[in-house]
Amino acid sequence: MNREDVIRRAEVLRRQAATARSRSRTLQAEVVKLARQVADTEEAVAMTLTLLAVQLPRNGHRLRNLSKAASEFAALERQWADGQATPLAKDDSNAA
Repeated sequence: MNREDVIRRAEVLRRQAATARSRSRTLQAEVVKLARQVADTEEAVAMTLTLLAVQLPRNGHRLRNLSKAASEFAALERQWADGQATPLAKDDSNAA
């Protein structure tokens, strides 16, 4: 490999790295969005279980416990998503 080949290869690798970083950011944002949607769903499940507990008093204790677990899981999902959704220090969109 001569100097020009090395320079060309380095440029190709730089572009590939920039593309990979960009794709990584996109995927991370999608995962955070999905985690928030899961949390919304868990909250809806919790509300449904709470309503069922009122309508089915014989199973009320078990349904309230399930509702509480769903609410706790929703909170954990939101906490995880909030921890993952951090602004990037550097934008590499112009690097490619």
